Amino acid sequence: MTVPVFEEYEPAIDCTCAGCAVQRRTAARAVAVRYGGHPAAHGARRALVLATAAGVVLSCGATGAAAAAGPTAGVPRADEEPAPVPATP
Repeated sequence: MTVPVFEEYEPAIDCTCAGCAVQRRTAARAVAVRYGGHPAAHGARRALVLATAAGVVLSCGATGAAAAAGPTAGVPRADEEPAPVPATP
C-alpha cells in the first residue's frame, strides 16, 4: 500500500472559499515569530521561568536561614571531635 503524497500550496489572495478566508484571518491574528511566535510558546516560557524561580527559592532559603541562625550550643560541628562521654560509677 502506498502512502499518499500531499503538496502544500499557497492559495490566491482573492480566493473566496471559506477555508482560504479562515486561513487568512488566522495568519493576520498570529503573532510574528520575532515577537514570541506561537501563543503556546508564551505559556511554556512562563512555566519554565516559574519552575526555575521556585527551584532557586527552595534551594537558597534553607542555606540563608541556617547561616542567619549562627552556631547552635551543644551541637558539635562536623569538623570537631565529639566530646568524650563521662564514665558512670
